[in-house]
Amino acid sequence: MGLAAVSVPPVGLRNPARGFQRYLRTHPEFRDQIHAPKDETVAYVGSYLSQPAWHHLLHLQLSDPKTNNFYMLSDILRRIAVPNDMFAEVGLVTGPAIETMLDYVNFITGDGGRTPQVEVPWDPDGFVIWRTLSGISMSNATGRVRLLAADVPNRDAKIFFRTEVFVLSRNPGIDEFSKAALDTLRGQIRSGAVVGQIELI
Repeated sequence: MGLAAVSVPPVGLRNPARGFQRYLRTHPEFRDQIHAPKDETVAYVGSYLSQPAWHHLLHLQLSDPKTNNFYMLSDILRRIAVPNDMFAEVGLVTGPAIETMLDYVNFITGDGGRTPQVEVPWDPDGFVIWRTLSGISMSNATGRVRLLAADVPNRDAKIFFRTEVFVLSRNPGIDEFSKAALDTLRGQIRSGAVVGQIELI
């Protein structure tokens, strides 16, 4: 699947967000690295027992890694080393202890407790960076995709609804079970009937 299916135009973005988007667009060999192992992609949104969905997933990973071997986007980025040419092309000097792509994205956006070299606002810059990376990971997913979905107050502000479901539904590499689950979820989204129950596959 091409980047056009998942990328967001850089209109209105500031540097370094604009430079980062440009790097993603011009380096397909790097985009190809942004994926979970086969059958281990997870897409999630909402809350579970009053906690963010990712808290619940992290708890599952830590409680039994052998049976909960799924990869959130942060797990995927933590496995990828920062390319040597990325700092120069994006326009940032090498940050302290920047080794993985998770470190690097946090360095740009100020997430993860890091102080960014150049302050970028969440809307649109930070949101666009995470939305693009998430879309790429979903376009590269293969086999079974696990979904953790719940009702959320503002769906328009959630990457899951704005990007992940759309990209996954057009990904020929996922299995039939995942496609059927996505079709059901897309129907619920269109009808406004995404309910508070959790779906985990």
